[in-house]
Amino acid sequence: MSMDVNGYTTHQPLTAVAALNATGLVVECGSGHYSTALLYSLCKAQGVKLLSFDEDPEWARAMTAAYNGLHTVEYCPDIAARLRAMPEAPDMLFVDNGAFKIAPLWERRRCLEVARDRNIRLTVCHDTEPCNRWKYQYDKAFPWFKHQVHFVGSCFRLSDKYPPRPWACALSNSDDLQWLRDALPERPEDAIAGQEAFDNA
Repeated sequence: MSMDVNGYTTHQPLTAVAALNATGLVVECGSGHYSTALLYSLCKAQGVKLLSFDEDPEWARAMTAAYNGLHTVEYCPDIAARLRAMPEAPDMLFVDNGAFKIAPLWERRRCLEVARDRNIRLTVCHDTEPCNRWKYQYDKAFPWFKHQVHFVGSCFRLSDKYPPRPWACALSNSDDLQWLRDALPERPEDAIAGQEAFDNA
């Protein structure tokens, strides 16, 4: 799969592989032109249901309009509470929420708390570089998950523990994620460069 990976799309290779392995409901926490389009296409191809939530009502309406009735982005002021109350736990969760000036960025940590408590099989997180850890509180949440893999922007596997210098990651307590490691193999020079960059930050 060929992708143009930039600052907004660093999650895409990882998200694509994860979505292609989804066997049930996929929930997107925080919508966007890149993630929603990718998840919509792959979920449709896989025959699994996609629910997209966003804390910004105007953005949710705009994203819904962009799909001309084919997909709805639901306005949801408290995504974590919505996830906790859902009758069916998702098979996959994509976490990229925290609308600027509307919802705190650490709402992502609250979504991961639900993923842990409901034992969601696979959670994919975006913007997981150590420079972002204070914003999203990922470092507080990562110890909750037994299995985790972290990826650089080119989405070669960087490490199986935090903190390296990742841009996206996958988390689970029930899936060892070996299929993901096999699909996105480690590139040693990235691991070395990433760890050096973190150590010197």
